[in-house]
Amino acid sequence: MTCAKILYTGLVVGLIVASEATATPAWRDSVDLPASIGGSVQAQLSQGWLHAWRVDAEGQELWHTILGRADQPGRVEKTNPFTVVVHHPDGQSHIRDDLNRNRLSGHRQTLVGEPFPGLETEIGDPTAQSTYRSADKPSTHLTRWQRDYWVWAGSGPSDALLHTVVRLAPILTIPQRQTLEKPTADQAILQWDRAEFTDDGQTFSVRYISPREMEVMHQRHTLDQGTVPFEIDIERWVAPVAGYEESPLNSLAQLQGKVVLLDFWATWCSPCVEKLPYVAELYERYRDQGFIVIALHSADRADNLDNYVGQHDYPFPIALDTGETARRYGVVGIPHYILIGRDNRIVPIEALGNQPPTEEQIKALLQTGS
Repeated sequence: MTCAKILYTGLVVGLIVASEATATPAWRDSVDLPASIGGSVQAQLSQGWLHAWRVDAEGQELWHTILGRADQPGRVEKTNPFTVVVHHPDGQSHIRDDLNRNRLSGHRQTLVGEPFPGLETEIGDPTAQSTYRSADKPSTHLTRWQRDYWVWAGSGPSDALLHTVVRLAPILTIPQRQTLEKPTADQAILQWDRAEFTDDGQTFSVRYISPREMEVMHQRHTLDQGTVPFEIDIERWVAPVAGYEESPLNSLAQLQGKVVLLDFWATWCSPCVEKLPYVAELYERYRDQGFIVIALHSADRADNLDNYVGQHDYPFPIALDTGETARRYGVVGIPHYILIGRDNRIVPIEALGNQPPTEEQIKALLQTGS
């Protein structure tokens, strides 16, 4: 199943119940999210209840909550390009989505004391649901189910009456981290892989897996399998690969038969710079045997790259990444290293990641021709 299929298999059934969806809202507002993320955060006041939700670029809802009763409009505020807050007019209830950190948090009114419309479980498969409630607050439930290759979680007085619903994490084809589902005296807690949902009935905190993070997780899994590497996408070469000075290298397939190390780095990254002399030593020692290093500088803050390279006598090729190469390889932190064997396949060396390969690993690859 490809990432695209996982992302877009079927539309999520609307979270608002039919009577709520057909009612004319007394107020509605939305803010668009950055183009790199897509979608929007929306809010509406309808039949005396303030709703807030987020949709992705395809119009699918990623989360939805009822903040509480309201007799006047709320407010949708983009506090910075990657943070959106929906404010309830009571001055306390709100929900905040920190897009860069995949964090959703908020404070809602206590909704147990009176009937509320609820985000009824038309979503999800009721047969797959399981519920986790706090020890001293039996009215605080977290419910988990699976739908369209995603794990969903909802919070509310019961699994049939939810006031917050979140698309929590993808169902991956690789083993997840251990899942924790437990109550404490004050909170219900649900963890699924890297995702987490805690709720005490009013205050809630969610760490969700975004589509971008899911893509990274799948790419890393693909890399671990020793597959054909993703192509590099170069803004420009600062120091080209030997033999490609006139016609710059544009495909890793052109280097088949050699052992290639991709070094994702930046001048402003101290750990990256500290490791460059070691990488240079490896390169000079083994390049005559078929070892090549390509140092891919981050697309971020690259203004002083040429001056920096001019002040240092690095022997290996250096290129400025468009940002696409790092995205393809799932690079979320630098330094980051990818090793490619003579057969133009990713070498799944355990714990390579943010550490360059050892001399023994390079020698073994050169000698075996793997």
